Amino acid sequence: MLRVASLVTAVLAAVVICPSAAVGQSTVTSTTAGPSTATDTTPASGTTSTQSPASGATATKPASGGRVPGDCLPTGTTGAPTTEVASKTPIKFKASPEAVTRNFGSSREKIEAVFKLTSESEILPDVKKQLELVADPMLRLGETTDSASFPEPTFSALSISGNHKTIRFRVCLDPSSGLNAGKYLGTISLEGPPGVDTTTVSITANAKDGRVFWFSAAVALFLAFLVLLYKAANDERARRKTDAAGITDANTKTVELKKAENYWTAAWKMLIDPTWLVPTLFVLGSTFGALWVLYDTNPSWGDAGIVTSAFAIVGAAFAAIGARQIFAGSK
Repeated sequence: MLRVASLVTAVLAAVVICPSAAVGQSTVTSTTAGPSTATDTTPASGTTSTQSPASGATATKPASGGRVPGDCLPTGTTGAPTTEVASKTPIKFKASPEAVTRNFGSSREKIEAVFKLTSESEILPDVKKQLELVADPMLRLGETTDSASFPEPTFSALSISGNHKTIRFRVCLDPSSGLNAGKYLGTISLEGPPGVDTTTVSITANAKDGRVFWFSAAVALFLAFLVLLYKAANDERARRKTDAAGITDANTKTVELKKAENYWTAAWKMLIDPTWLVPTLFVLGSTFGALWVLYDTNPSWGDAGIVTSAFAIVGAAFAAIGARQIFAGSK
């Protein structure tokens, strides 16, 4: 009987203890499946490790320093780390080129320039991480022009050579569509920790105003054509007056002299006369050539403003056809 009672007691104890153990195992599993705050402290070289809050799995992504050199990044993304490490050896760069010029013409598309900085001393990785590109504002030059600025340039990541003595970087100039014509000058500096001399290069951007030129040239050629037509019509009137003066009949002479005074009749005759019209078109073509030379040889044409630039084109067209002599000799 005692053995039976002991057996019953052991069974009851097993029934009570097993559910408790099962409950304890469920609690541990729930804790593991929940959000984890663990961080992998030994990531692979060049990567950053993070842990998924949902499943606890580790996701690996490229580090921010892995950008391909040549891609222009917003200014400031190439900044130095907060911890400053001085260069053990003095580093002084020689820039090649020291200054560049980029001409946009009448377009406003992005243009790039590449600079190379060479040092006699080796650039250690800790120092390279602290190098920073800084751009000063690119302002429009000219004593008579209104103040204007070029949009801030952007840079690529710094690219270092295999011998750790040469650094290359790309500068991207991306003007806005409404950029005013003019000559813009700015400087770009490479700065670093103590022991690294600041190196500065300059960049010049020239932009023209093509719309103002084409409009001004069209107006100038039209006015030049009217001036030439005025001269031709006056010459035709003078010829008709001479012919009418030789008429002996008084009544007929009076009628012809009156007809000879009509400017519009003389102008129309010249317009339908190919012997005058064809040479005149050639003159206008050569006049446009002179205007184009003015525009093409000035990389910042239009910086004087719309009105001043337009009057300059019209004045050049009149000078090309000899408008002053035409008006001075007209009667």
